[in-house]
Amino acid sequence: MKESGGKVKKEKGLMMKMEIELQIKKNCEIPNLKPDFSFTDAKLKVYDNELFFKNKKYKMYLLDQFPETLEEEEDIKLKIIDNEFCRLKEENKYIKFLQIIFKKNSSQAKLFDLGTDFSDIEICLDKINRMDQIDKYIILNLYKNFFNSNIYHINDEILFNFFIKGFLREAISGIIYFDNIDIFISYGYDMVLPIYINSEEKLIKYKKKANEFGLFIRR
Repeated sequence: MKESGGKVKKEKGLMMKMEIELQIKKNCEIPNLKPDFSFTDAKLKVYDNELFFKNKKYKMYLLDQFPETLEEEEDIKLKIIDNEFCRLKEENKYIKFLQIIFKKNSSQAKLFDLGTDFSDIEICLDKINRMDQIDKYIILNLYKNFFNSNIYHINDEILFNFFIKGFLREAISGIIYFDNIDIFISYGYDMVLPIYINSEEKLIKYKKKANEFGLFIRR
């Protein structure tokens, strides 16, 4: 009886060790872009044209810290944009708001039209200088494992945050598509990100949610 109890205890200990090792592996694995082969070149071209040029149901808005464009002489945005501390502090608003859309889309997104060639070491070194320490590991991992594709699949929150920061810092270009809810966001400049929405109902909903983070969705 005593031997049987010891055996059970040993087996439980081994199982717990395996679970811990799996958790460590999962938590410490550096995320990487996964090519999405569900879109052929021909399909992607039609898809892209319909969404951004022909399909009138998608309207472009701007995700911004300010409710409207200010006159140049009173544009206080310039003080924020020119101050690195302010820029980095404001970034978190965008990341937290866009994480809500990402999670609503089952923590998945598609990345179109990536204009950054992560197979080029000079480009990667330039990105490293403009990103955070955690992002540097992602960039080096992308460099080692980069697969040049038309479209990628993102299913990791850290990788998603990496691209949002890259968009805001004008370090990375691309378009992120939330396919379950039909919303796109694109890289921009001066901490303004274009956002494509296909219905008034969604616009009202996400305008309200953006306001909770001190952001505005405007024309």
